[in-house]
Amino acid sequence: MSNTLRPKTLLFSEEQVPKIIDQAIQVLGQVGVFVENEEALALLDGAGQRIDNGRAFLTEAAIRNAVDSAPSQIRLYDRDGNLAVDMSGDNVHFDPGSAAIHILDPQTRRRREPMTADAIHLAWVTQACKNISAQSTGLVPSDVDGDFADRFRLYLALSNCSKPVVTGTFVTEAFKVMKDMLVAVRGSEQALREKPLAIFDAAPTPPLKWSNLIAQALVDSAKAGIPAEMVSMPMTGATSPV
Repeated sequence: MSNTLRPKTLLFSEEQVPKIIDQAIQVLGQVGVFVENEEALALLDGAGQRIDNGRAFLTEAAIRNAVDSAPSQIRLYDRDGNLAVDMSGDNVHFDPGSAAIHILDPQTRRRREPMTADAIHLAWVTQACKNISAQSTGLVPSDVDGDFADRFRLYLALSNCSKPVVTGTFVTEAFKVMKDMLVAVRGSEQALREKPLAIFDAAPTPPLKWSNLIAQALVDSAKAGIPAEMVSMPMTGATSPV
């Protein structure tokens, strides 16, 4: 067992944590959350939650049951099936973050839009950095059709780096194609469930409004057994279970 000291920052006291949780439950029950996805609304309705004009009002019992049933550990594996990310306890893993729509050109020192070559170079650099556990689809190449960019980014990542991928969809229909890419790399849907190769970000903004895209990404990820993380703030590049 390592005797190395690790710094730790506590944002809230032990007394504040249950108060924050209680207030969050109160907001979700009284204010509710707008859900712009019919499948997600149907699932919430089927779970006994009150639905009113697209707004879901969540009960305390359902919220606490969801929290209690969430896994205490999420593992991601690299392209070869080796454990790369263990999100449990106080473990912290880093990825490059996402998603830049501009970069600083290393030659001209001017801002410009990323290109396919830049995304490939990012994957190469990530592969070489031993302290970065996962890669990300961190650039949006401007030299491909924007409607196809989410799938193309994942293709470049899987082709040029062996580390697991933090990614996400731009359009709802992209998930199936992206899942099929992951299945092709892993070999089968069951193998992908057993050793996830990617995690999908879902970032509702504002946090009490789940767009059709965000909600569908969560539903599709759950069906496929692919981890998804909810974030309601700009990505920092630090990956932790949410």
